[in-house]
Amino acid sequence: MSYTKAEEQTIRDNEPVTYEKAEQLASNFGKTVRSVISKSVSLKVYQKREQTQKADRPQKKDTVRAIEKTFGLREGDLQGLTNARGETLSVLYKLIAERIS
Repeated sequence: MSYTKAEEQTIRDNEPVTYEKAEQLASNFGKTVRSVISKSVSLKVYQKREQTQKADRPQKKDTVRAIEKTFGLREGDLQGLTNARGETLSVLYKLIAERIS
């Protein structure tokens, strides 16, 4: 979508443009939120939302490291496992823990 100079200036005037501001600007301009975000990024005025990590779930790298420690392996020996799904790693770790106990 093309933007007028006035629309671009409005985006700059709202720096930093957050997702919420992009929603409002999109409504004002009659454009999609995604388009306004893309334009804000190209104008270098967009501020990404903070990604929150769930504290109750371990990260995949932590689960892989725990499996490595269980078998006395060096850190990184099972690095390829970090590409597995998190749920799959959790099941694998639980199975290993049950068999070793």
